[in-house]
Amino acid sequence: MSYGTRGGNIGEKDNYDVLDDEINSWLGAIYAKTHNVVFISDSCHSGSVARNKAPISRGLSRDERTHILGKKVDSKIEKYYGIHIGSAQNDEFASETIENDGKYYGIFTWHWAKALQQAQAGQTWNDVFKRTYSAVVSLRGETQHPQMEGERNRQVFGGELIPLSATISVAKVNGELV
Repeated sequence: MSYGTRGGNIGEKDNYDVLDDEINSWLGAIYAKTHNVVFISDSCHSGSVARNKAPISRGLSRDERTHILGKKVDSKIEKYYGIHIGSAQNDEFASETIENDGKYYGIFTWHWAKALQQAQAGQTWNDVFKRTYSAVVSLRGETQHPQMEGERNRQVFGGELIPLSATISVAKVNGELV
């Protein structure tokens, strides 16, 4: 949802939710230049990508107004390329979590970033998605189910991943004790 949505002057174009047809129109223009597209949305069907003040679901009630663009947006894409990933089904809310740094993050985005950091050469987008899906569903149960469409068996970043260096996390240092 764009900044200022549903606020201010009722008749202004930017006072409405971004339609899926608008997003498809934007993707169509990108597909004309490249097929290497990974589109990720951490929001519910009617959700806001603005951060809330509490670790709760993000979302707004359904906007019953007639959209100012009406049927003006041509969203017919002949062929979808790349990968489309959503943090929740169309009828589900996307939830947030508060982490150790005191900041709020989308649960999906948090686990997606962690899964991407763990990606190894040869792994596919589907491998990353499955790790993320498992983490989200284990936290949210039957209330949030990420979804993935498209070329899921493509290698992450074309398979050009730099191997992770062997590291050990240090939790505490006390003198010479680690």
